[in-house]
Formats: sequence, structure tokens, C-alpha cells
Amino acid sequence: MNEFDLKLLQIFAEIYATGSVSRAAEKLELSQPTLSVGLAKLRTRFNDPLFVRIGGGMRPTPHAEALITQIRELLRLLQHTLSLQAVFDPLSSQRVFNIAMTDISQVVLLPQILAKVRAEAPNVRIETTHISTETAAQLESGEVDLIIGYMPQIEAGFYQQKLFDDHVVCLLRDNHPRIDSRLTLKRYLTEAHLEVKVAGSGFAAVIRMLETEAPLRRVHLRIPSYLGIGEILTSSDLLATVPRLLADVLQRRNALRVLPMPVSLPSFTIMQYWHARFHQNPACRWIRQSVAELFGQQPVA
Repeated sequence: MNEFDLKLLQIFAEIYATGSVSRAAEKLELSQPTLSVGLAKLRTRFNDPLFVRIGGGMRPTPHAEALITQIRELLRLLQHTLSLQAVFDPLSSQRVFNIAMTDISQVVLLPQILAKVRAEAPNVRIETTHISTETAAQLESGEVDLIIGYMPQIEAGFYQQKLFDDHVVCLLRDNHPRIDSRLTLKRYLTEAHLEVKVAGSGFAAVIRMLETEAPLRRVHLRIPSYLGIGEILTSSDLLATVPRLLADVLQRRNALRVLPMPVSLPSFTIMQYWHARFHQNPACRWIRQSVAELFGQQPVA
């Protein structure tokens, strides 16, 4: 029912309650001509006079008498519905948030996100899925609440917010037999490389730029996940080109070194993305705000 229909029902109920067009107009803060026009529309819609002037007031017809109970109940339900506001209480909520992210984000970002969520919403649960070619559609449908990562290919209809900038570095094992504290382009091209290839990940764009800058790079191992590359690198002489934040985490856990790249590559921005359909959803606003605050960003209004 649209706003105009609701006003007509209010006119009906007030004329019934007051027995007067002028008093009904006053209570509804309408001009008397406006209320009279509304009454005429009601008479047309119900094909009945509804109220007739008898003595000094307006008396309901039998048809109006038959309608008043349903109209009052409908107004009560509408007013109750309009008074409801969507709210999200993190302390009591048991909502499940589905966040799409890469393996890199799971290693680097997820522990921080989980710690903040657990502190502020102890019963809220998080499920993660991998970013893929289907992720944008899942975000639009609501199957996924949030994407966190680098997705320069994101389409229109999505909001996005910067979390932080990152850049690529070279990761290799300590005591590498041929590389010390400096990595030259010649040595970088001579050594064997580990490469992670993840479908749907924006980091693939960085790798494509690397292939342009260093087309002779020798990839000896290609795997579909960043999980486990620390162990692979510590037990081999392979080099891996990875985001700096991931390299820092893996270096703390393994006997690895981080060296600057011998080729110039642009930095890239890690973002959070959400669909316009859920921009005002209180629960979705809360999880976005939590992530933004975690990385020193202001929430998007």
C-alpha cells in the first residue's frame, strides 16, 4: 500500500471517530478541502457514500460500519511496522558473516578481524570463502556479506573502501646459497621461482605486470594456494614474489628473508567491497565498520 492509500485510510478512521470533516482535518493536520477530496476518493473506491450528514455530524453508512474494524486493524499494523527499525546488537547477535577473501587475507588479516569481532560480538560467527569469479554475484545476492582483498576488476553497483596499501617483495630462505642481502635482476631471473595462481584474485594482475617486467623469470613450481609456501621455501632454493604483509607474517614463522624486488612494480590497495543492496543493513554496516576501524579507516556513511 502506498503513502497515498495510507492517508486515505487515516481520513476514513478520523471521520468515523470524530463524526466531523472539519475535526478530522484538524487532527490529521490537513486542510478541509484536502480532506474532502480524500473522502471523495474513498467513496469512489468503495462505491458507497460511507458517511452522510445527519444533523450536525457525519454518520457512517452500514458499509462504513462493516469496514471500520478492518481499517483500524490495518492502520495499527501499518503503524507498528513503520515504527520498527532494523537494529543490530553485537553483544547478543548470533549472526553468521560470510567474508570472501584470498589465502593471503586469511593469513594476514583474518586473525586480526576475528580477535576484534570476538571482543565486541562474542556470539557472532565468521565463515570465509575464497574470492573467485563467482564472488561478485554472491555479494549481490547476499550469500557473501563482504569481500576483502584486491579486486580491480570489480563492477558497478558495489561500494568499496580502502583498508591499506601493499607492495610485492621477494621471499626466500635464510642462508640461500647464491643470494645474500642484495638481489640483482640477473640473479632474480636466474633462480627458480614458486608462483601461486589463484582464480579471481586481483593479485594476478600484479603477476601479469611482473611477467612484462621480468619475462624470463623461471617458474619451477606453481600451486593454487599460499598456505604452506613458508615450508616449501625453507626446504628449497625457490624464490617467491608475494605481498609484503604476507612476507612479514611468513618471515616471523619460518627461517625466511624478505628482499626488495629488483624490478619496479606499483603498489596495490587492499579494499573491502559490498553491494549497494546491503549498504544500510545494520549488521553489514557493523562488520564493515569493525574492519575499517581495525585498519585505521573511518566508516563509510
